[in-house]
Amino acid sequence: MTLTVEALFAQPDNQRVFRFLELRGPEDVRFFEAGTDGSPFDEGGQLFFHRYGRDCPDASRCSLSLYNLMAHERTARIFALHRGRFTVALRRGDPRHDDDPEEGLRGQTADGQVDLRALGPGWELFHGTDEVEEGAELFRRAYERAGRIGRP
Repeated sequence: MTLTVEALFAQPDNQRVFRFLELRGPEDVRFFEAGTDGSPFDEGGQLFFHRYGRDCPDASRCSLSLYNLMAHERTARIFALHRGRFTVALRRGDPRHDDDPEEGLRGQTADGQVDLRALGPGWELFHGTDEVEEGAELFRRAYERAGRIGRP
């Protein structure tokens, strides 16, 4: 199945992501490419898709305006996003910061200090890891979780 911009916007679980990206609807998207390999000039996008997202199907990759996204191709639920040089958020589903769920959405990245709290619960700022296998496993699990959510 091929992702479409319409399917991404139709998935209710993606609405906070689009508000965060300041995209109100498909008409606000200036560029969309499904199944992308990412630009060879975008080092962060290459790491996002090919290092950490390598165990996810190519069909889960897309570029949307200035952002790289990964979404389950059947449910269209976004489970990872990349913006800037290397700011990555991953929809983990299981909070690792029980005392302050928003804690995992603020921090330092290659783009400076970021605050991704607008993404809401279940999301976490992904800090690339030297353990590529561990990072790829986190992306694969997020992909699988996104596939278990019903399509609208």
